[in-house]
Amino acid sequence: MQVKKINHVLDWTVEFHNRLAANFEQLGLSSDKRCAMLLDYLSGYEGKLAADVASFKILTSSNALNTWCYEYFAENPELIDFESLSADMAHDEQQVQNYLAKKHQQVIDLYQYLTEHAEIEDCKDVLSQILLTEQNALQQMMQSANRLKDV
Repeated sequence: MQVKKINHVLDWTVEFHNRLAANFEQLGLSSDKRCAMLLDYLSGYEGKLAADVASFKILTSSNALNTWCYEYFAENPELIDFESLSADMAHDEQQVQNYLAKKHQQVIDLYQYLTEHAEIEDCKDVLSQILLTEQNALQQMMQSANRLKDV
């Protein structure tokens, strides 16, 4: 996927969340009961996040969506190549949490960069809203995962 405009960033973010959801769902099929519960929760939450980001695209002006932003992905090409957790290996809750935090931090870093460098106010607004959504989502998922450990 080529990511050159904000429109592409939103598409990439939706795809990112959908791929995480699918990866977590697949891993849940071969995990122990506790880890499967966590993976099921995360898969559902990632699907919701994909829908939330997609709704931002509907509400955003075409000027903001057509803003160029290719430099971040040019400097961070590893974001384009999605690295899933392997279904061939067993994963515990901590490995899943670490993976989740790492992947979401990459997205948060992307949106922080884009927000700081946006020149169009409408674009800056939508990017900051998505940034806040991503930050809150990561915090919610990590808290829920930690609560599962306490059970």
